[in-house]
Amino acid sequence: MNPLWSSSAIVPGMHAGFRGTFTLAADQSIELRTLGANWFSVHVDGQWLLDGPERFHRDHPRWRSTSVTLTRGRHVIAVHACHTGADTRLLRNSPPFIDVCAMNDAHALPISWRCLVLSGYSTHRRINPQLGWSEWCDTRQVPAEWQALDFDDRAWTEPISIDSGLGPAIQETCPPVRCDRRVLQTLAHGSLAEVFGYDIDDPPVRFLMRDLDDRRFPAQGRWWRFDLGRIRLGRPRVKIEAAPGTVVELGYAERLDNGRVVPLISLSCGTSCNLDHYRARGGLQEFAPLEPRGGRFLEVHVLGEGHLIEATWDERGWFDEPHGSFTCGDPLLERIWAVGVDTVRACAEDALIDTPIRERGQRTGDVVPAMEVIAVAWNDLALVRRALVQAAEDVTANGLVAGLCPANALDVTTYALQWVAGCVRYVELCGDHSLLEELLPAAERTLAVFAAAEGPDGVDDRLGWGFVDWSYVRPPGPCDPAVDVFLARARAALARWQRLLGRDGSVAEEGGQRCRARLRGRLDGAGYHLTALGLADGLLIDPEVGAAALRQHLRNCFPHDVNAPRLADPSAAQPRMITPYFAHWALPGLLAHGDAAFVLDEYRLAWGWALDQGLTTWPEVFDLRWSHCHAWSGCPTWQLTRHLLGLQPRQDLGPGHCRLAVGRNPLNQAAGRVPFAGGAVDIEWTRTGSNLAYRLRADRELVIDGRPLRAGQLLEVDLPGA
Repeated sequence: MNPLWSSSAIVPGMHAGFRGTFTLAADQSIELRTLGANWFSVHVDGQWLLDGPERFHRDHPRWRSTSVTLTRGRHVIAVHACHTGADTRLLRNSPPFIDVCAMNDAHALPISWRCLVLSGYSTHRRINPQLGWSEWCDTRQVPAEWQALDFDDRAWTEPISIDSGLGPAIQETCPPVRCDRRVLQTLAHGSLAEVFGYDIDDPPVRFLMRDLDDRRFPAQGRWWRFDLGRIRLGRPRVKIEAAPGTVVELGYAERLDNGRVVPLISLSCGTSCNLDHYRARGGLQEFAPLEPRGGRFLEVHVLGEGHLIEATWDERGWFDEPHGSFTCGDPLLERIWAVGVDTVRACAEDALIDTPIRERGQRTGDVVPAMEVIAVAWNDLALVRRALVQAAEDVTANGLVAGLCPANALDVTTYALQWVAGCVRYVELCGDHSLLEELLPAAERTLAVFAAAEGPDGVDDRLGWGFVDWSYVRPPGPCDPAVDVFLARARAALARWQRLLGRDGSVAEEGGQRCRARLRGRLDGAGYHLTALGLADGLLIDPEVGAAALRQHLRNCFPHDVNAPRLADPSAAQPRMITPYFAHWALPGLLAHGDAAFVLDEYRLAWGWALDQGLTTWPEVFDLRWSHCHAWSGCPTWQLTRHLLGLQPRQDLGPGHCRLAVGRNPLNQAAGRVPFAGGAVDIEWTRTGSNLAYRLRADRELVIDGRPLRAGQLLEVDLPGA
């Protein structure tokens, strides 16, 4: 492969077009191999083919293979690429390049490349410090239809070869990201007038302050607003008939504030500008940014003479409709289950991301909770596997697997420990033991780092950030006992990991027992987070008292108590708070303790509050000033499936292995489909007196609690229901 870029001066935010011409002697299928340093889009003979790149670590780049069937004759590969020129949550800054190779029977076809810096693009504002640039483009200065097969590129120059500075590239084996087009229906529209400054003074403020239909000033243009139904990541495509020089702006937001789209992103750690700005070349024209945008609401402003013809949204996502399902006769619980699925769909592209709005970062602490939802909705764990591998590739300065990768290693001790347990859980869910072989050195290295830093009270804070929860208040002392709980879990997981590979796990097991011994008695009465962890791990001296304390705490916090303190921002953390994220760790202990009736009410009250606010994906915390789309908040989905349908995968023991364990609960019925590696399992039960009449049928062979079950065979059993 041959990395290319323009010979012009390289500046952050520059856009460049590339056209590669080749000729085929006969109709045939060819393989395109693509890689790039920053965002790019590939067209073949004028038709969009793919976006890229999938994110990668600099030492482990991955190229994408795509097959294309073409006819005999001349063809053109057109690539639109941008050089961000800064670190983002997706990729680290590196020299710009695009690398596209056309292969025919393992032989590279000769391609004649031409390139042009697209000077109509200029840089004014980043979307925010975590993402790339807001587009600012005078399309009159960009050649029209330059991706088309018959475009004349003779005036373009030849690109030059670039030293990418990357390690050896390997093929990306994950399937490509889906791109599904949605036609948007107008939510509202009207006329507008400017009231603030010049167009580059403060673009998002100017956008927000425009008068929409209040008739105080003469109309200077038109506006249209669209609701995408839920937060989505994708590329808007807006067709507008406009006079030359007309300004077209696309603004994005995850919510409406006082009925308006506000193109600003909260908690961005800096200024934000969630909009794109164009000048029309005249006539019918489509406006679309190169890089996807995130939001639920799109607002189009046209300043000058112009009329909107059509608006569509090319959604970028990994998952289609869920293969799993859940019903129980309670519409609210069923809706809560489904919204958890939609939230993960919104947070899955080429990676499992924390939010499609603010960062699009692949955080290990988001991947582990999302894995549980994915397992009950699709059981397609390809993105989980890649995330676990990339965390191991991106080692932190302290020697831990990365908490945020591949763009920023981020020392988070709890995330590194969750990664160890997450790898074993991944194998339980899908049986892919090859991951354990591949990542064992990283797991052993990570826990060796903790062992070297361990003292009589645990591990102090020098290794990194011991993130427990946004509302967590760390207790005084040299070591955080919450980190010690995750360390005990990770060591127990490593012991299992080593034994699954036929190795001695006694050292890791003994280390985990040391953690548990020093934690025993320290967590009782130590506050919500530590009590919850202690109850889940059997570390409380008095579990009954601990469970009662958890129930009382949950009911004393917002949103249950509307007068309770609010988690307005990260600095507002204090003990009387809860978040949807920590419920991933806290509620399983209550479920195991027999408090299912309480937990189901917790879903109805807390997650129901979010639905009452009009949300269609789960918020980052129980406060609307944070992100409105965070997959780590969807624990009710997997907990409802696992606790109420009862199928517990244990494919670490062998293909198809699982156990049945329906938790105690107050419902009269439950049913659903649970995806399983290579198939799915249909389950239903109804309460009959003190028992559950349980029925299960799978379309693949299972081994349930050690007993084989043929594909299609019905299992009927009475289970204790009290």
